[in-house]
Amino acid sequence: MAPVDPLAASDPVPIPRQEGPMPGRTIAIGDIPGCSKALETILDAIRPRPGDTIVTLGDYIDRGPDSKGVLDRLINLGLRCRLVPILGNHDQMLLEARCGLHPTTWLAAISHHVV
Repeated sequence: MAPVDPLAASDPVPIPRQEGPMPGRTIAIGDIPGCSKALETILDAIRPRPGDTIVTLGDYIDRGPDSKGVLDRLINLGLRCRLVPILGNHDQMLLEARCGLHPTTWLAAISHHVV
């Protein structure tokens, strides 16, 4: 007698279907270093809803012309949906400089990106 393979069932396994509206989306946005207009363009395109989770992948500051605008938009975004901000290396260096840890490292890093 041949062995029985439990995965080779003749009846397919039913896939549960969700009734009603779809749950919120999970959307990742990467590297937006000081580019508030680019961030705003992305947000306009995806139109975040209250049930959405937006994961931002660090480097919010430096390089671009409007780091404060990026931070302001992210704060506002966090009021409209679930925001999961992940710090980038530039953000971490700024926080360390603010705490008195390696202040010259951060200044040296941003001096290479001044336009």
